[in-house]
Amino acid sequence: MEQFTFINNLDCSLKQALTYYCTGLNSQDINNIIKNKDVKINGVRVKENVAIKPNDEITVYYSHKKYYDILYQDENVVIINKIRSIETNSDEYKQTLLYELSKEYPTIIPIHRLDTNTLGIMCFALNEVASQELVYAFKSGQVIKKYLAVVSQNNIQPSGQFQDSFVKTKDNIVRFDYAQNDGNDARLSYELISKKDDLAIILVTLHTGKTHQIRAQLSYHKIYILGDGKYGDKNLNRKYKKSYQCLTSVYLEFTKLDKLKYLENKPFDIIKEIYNNIIDYLG
Repeated sequence: MEQFTFINNLDCSLKQALTYYCTGLNSQDINNIIKNKDVKINGVRVKENVAIKPNDEITVYYSHKKYYDILYQDENVVIINKIRSIETNSDEYKQTLLYELSKEYPTIIPIHRLDTNTLGIMCFALNEVASQELVYAFKSGQVIKKYLAVVSQNNIQPSGQFQDSFVKTKDNIVRFDYAQNDGNDARLSYELISKKDDLAIILVTLHTGKTHQIRAQLSYHKIYILGDGKYGDKNLNRKYKKSYQCLTSVYLEFTKLDKLKYLENKPFDIIKEIYNNIIDYLG
């Protein structure tokens, strides 16, 4: 059994706290943890969804889960395939992907994020020198990033490209409008891979890295990612009984590096594997 301990800062129920802090565990996991008394509040085991208070110490015992596969590693970087829905990292002490990775790689440093329910390829640094160079590469557009997405077939063309003005609101919702060419524009392109019924599978190339960009920008152009509860089509999600976005990071390639030059033009590619998984997933 794995163990995770955190200090609660919320005035809420135990289940709500576990959902918030244990981002690697789904609702069924949490229900089982409480039912099996695999959780302590201030050192005392409980088996009910009781109310908890700020400053309560919560210890959770959970079965070992696999959150990632290693695609590549050396003394500077580790490239993984994120295979479970889990928050990448947080300013708070949570059971995040970074927390899980740090058990194996104590010096690990996050470089970029994927949304909690977006799976696929991610890059982490193992020292400060690598971190500085990789962060700069992502910010300066020296990384090719591609994603496979299952989307509504309406408005899909054989290929397309969008450039729109990006705005993030106070309620953490991303909005788009006509491109202003003010340095805050978001750009992506896509190509159609296949169609099935009222769905399509597209390969998206992300040219800028904005919060929720693929999900929100496609939605702005009335192309909805299946399962996306924030920007998607609720009727489509309900029809296919999908509760998280069908979006996977499948390709990562560095085009210009200095101290890590050996990683240049060495693509990390899981497109075929994920495409086959999607076909199986959709039945």
